Amino acid sequence: MSVIGFDLEPGGTYSVVGLDSEGRLVFKQEGVHIPRLIRIVWEYRPRILACDNIFELSDDESLLRKILSMLPDGTEVVQVTRRPDGSFADIRSVAALAGIHVEGKLSPLKTAQLAALLALKGYGSKVVFTEEKTKIVIAAAHHGSSGGMSQARYQRGIKAGILRATRVIKRLLDKHGFDYDLVFRKSGYGLESAVFIVYAPRSALKGVIRQFRGKSIRVEVRPVYTGRIHFEAVERETPQRYLIVGVDPGIVTAVAAIDLHGRLIFVYSRKGLDRAEIIELIKRHGTPVLIATDVTPAPETVKKLAASLGVPLYTPPTSLTVDEKQELVSSYASTNRLHRLNTHERDALAAALRAYREYMGKFRQIEAHASRYPAEISVENLKASVVRGASIAEAIEAEIERLLVEKPPKPVRSIRHTPRKSNAGNGSQDEHLVEELNALKARLRVLEERLKRCAEEKAELENQLRLVKLDAADKAEEKLTEYKVRVETLLSEVTRLREEVEKMRSINLRLLNLLIDVVLGRYLPAPYIPTLTPSALRSLHENPVYHALRVLVTDSAGNIDDKLAEAVEQARARAVIVRSNGVVYQALKSLLEDHAIPVIHDDNAIVLGEAGIALVPASTLEKATMLKFELEERLRRRQASRESKMLDFNALKNLVESYRQLRMRELADEGNETTML
Repeated sequence: MSVIGFDLEPGGTYSVVGLDSEGRLVFKQEGVHIPRLIRIVWEYRPRILACDNIFELSDDESLLRKILSMLPDGTEVVQVTRRPDGSFADIRSVAALAGIHVEGKLSPLKTAQLAALLALKGYGSKVVFTEEKTKIVIAAAHHGSSGGMSQARYQRGIKAGILRATRVIKRLLDKHGFDYDLVFRKSGYGLESAVFIVYAPRSALKGVIRQFRGKSIRVEVRPVYTGRIHFEAVERETPQRYLIVGVDPGIVTAVAAIDLHGRLIFVYSRKGLDRAEIIELIKRHGTPVLIATDVTPAPETVKKLAASLGVPLYTPPTSLTVDEKQELVSSYASTNRLHRLNTHERDALAAALRAYREYMGKFRQIEAHASRYPAEISVENLKASVVRGASIAEAIEAEIERLLVEKPPKPVRSIRHTPRKSNAGNGSQDEHLVEELNALKARLRVLEERLKRCAEEKAELENQLRLVKLDAADKAEEKLTEYKVRVETLLSEVTRLREEVEKMRSINLRLLNLLIDVVLGRYLPAPYIPTLTPSALRSLHENPVYHALRVLVTDSAGNIDDKLAEAVEQARARAVIVRSNGVVYQALKSLLEDHAIPVIHDDNAIVLGEAGIALVPASTLEKATMLKFELEERLRRRQASRESKMLDFNALKNLVESYRQLRMRELADEGNETTML
């Protein structure tokens, strides 16, 4: 596709025609809205987009810039009705000049085709902007996260990646000598995001910076068109006043200006306000003589702004505190009836007021010195010279030199009429006519002066209207973005709450089934102790659930020793249910069953963790009861056997003792018989 032409239809839509390089018709459409027109241009990517009046797209210059900035880089916009000398011609006249005969009334479809054909033949002028800029955005690839325990590490990696990418892009821009501004949002481990405003067209960055989208970060490179359309630009005179300008840069940039008498000229803030827009805003209201900031050292953006304007930069001896800025602005606002300022506007105005306070003493000296000199000496020029670095004496000498070099105004020549040497009546009439003519000329001068003032007021009002429109458009866009974010947040919150409701419904259904099982006796409640220790067992004395069955449920145990067995016996436990079949279960089983306390493994026990209760199947409790009886019987038999063995030992001992006594008596008797012999 070589060229696409469009023309406005009565209903606010457009007729669109596409021609190839030979001028042959490729397609035509009617009733096309602007979004569809932009999509068609992106789909065909023509070399030229032609029209007979570019402002048919929008009469709002801000919206027009936005529309044209959305077109492909390789597409030129041509208005065929603009001659090379800057004048405009009817499209029929241009067609006649190109040798194209037009008959009858031109419909929007025919006009679109004619505009495309004329642009293909080389007629018209390219629609360009006075300045082109490129925005480079470095940010996270998406707003999600890896989730789980790795979320914090994942976020730190993203922020560190954004910082590394910002450093690489800054190094490349510095290496190739590009002029740029950098705005970023800091984070504890790197940067949340960064934005470069490069004062060069997008084509100049090809081969230097390219777009990138990875798993964690993205780099966007997109053109930003600013300024005005060349052939529609209206040069307005800058108001003849000098300004002290305070600037607070950042994601939201604020600018405040006061004159050399300390009167407020304007305060303005906006998200994404770049250096070129700040310069345009300042020069629309006057001539800057000093740029001020509220921090020391000055931010790089403010340094570049002062260098671009060629004016000195003021920084306070130390960075202003919040209390100092609040004191400066509040005392000033009470006398100037200021509306409520946001923090950025407050900081910008505080910087300007702090700079003005620095020069107040010299300004008073200048006013005192100027009273000794002729009235033609401009006090404003003297103040401006001093702010720029001159002494008061040097400023006065420079002002006198300016007055000497400046061309004096041409005198208004009055028409003199030399009366003829005739009768006295004619001479008197001629003098009356001369006086009347001089009076009319004087009145004309007054009217011309009044007209000039009206033109200046009109220009000022147009500037204010344009600022209001820009501000309203920006606020509307910010509100729309804010509402979109809020809607997305609320939708995600609704999804989360729905998931929680489903989860709670499932839990409630499960609890209801468990309650039925408990009522029917299928499950019975018992205390749940995550880790079996003597201290945990002592706490069971105050647990009414435990006293009903004297059965407890556990997952683990502390030290499995005689102290634990003694604590279980003191708690008068009838059984211990262990949910895991492992080392803990075997060790507890070996320890407690010697004391006739059954230990049973059952992973079907349901734990209600927050309540500290477990539900044990009735079959498990029956099994525990049977095992309890078996263990007690086994222990009883063991004790009886031990007692029986103890009785046999005592009888044998008595028998041995009787034998010993008998033997001792026999030996005594044998001794006596021997003596007698």
